[in-house]
Amino acid sequence: MNLYSEGEREGAKVIVLGEVSSRIRAGDVRLFLHKASLVKPLLPPGVEVLYVMFGYYIHLSALEVAEAEQVHLVASYMEPTKVFGEQPSGEEREPPSK
Repeated sequence: MNLYSEGEREGAKVIVLGEVSSRIRAGDVRLFLHKASLVKPLLPPGVEVLYVMFGYYIHLSALEVAEAEQVHLVASYMEPTKVFGEQPSGEEREPPSK
């Protein structure tokens, strides 16, 4: 876990826990959630926590696990998954080739 941020949404406190990795697969999402489970008891009770992973390449297996566990995934080549109430466009693109 290498991202921690505090903010407000609609007047309520929100904490963002995140991780950045070049490639994100299902196992990476599960490991991130395990790390988050160790941190969550240290956070103030009743505060909304958003889980976000940023990467260059996101494997389809990661999308499935992230959706089931409400982890938001962001990559430079795709629309963000549901974040702050916005729905993804459904368009998926492969990362640009060099």
